[in-house]
Amino acid sequence: MKRGPTLATLKAFVRKHDGKLFGKFLSDFDGMVDCVMQNQGAEFRPLVKCHDHGHNLGYRGPYLVLGSRDYIEPYDDGVMAGFEVTNCCGNWIIAVPKGA
Repeated sequence: MKRGPTLATLKAFVRKHDGKLFGKFLSDFDGMVDCVMQNQGAEFRPLVKCHDHGHNLGYRGPYLVLGSRDYIEPYDDGVMAGFEVTNCCGNWIIAVPKGA
């Protein structure tokens, strides 16, 4: 059985590319309807650094639930490369331009 990337792999990627990361938020939790909703027109945007409270990798937007409930897959669309994360709070991609 082939194992996917781990949380440690994701954190190492974030450290290696600190300050150069982009995020694309495909879905996130919407308190108005009390469920996860798709983001129409999601696109890559530079991530903004903030205080790391243990669940956000030190950036505004990404959210990890931890406890082995984050599903991490490699991401590569030919232009951007990184990781796609899915959990009960949404689905997002954290990446850098290929060759960066």
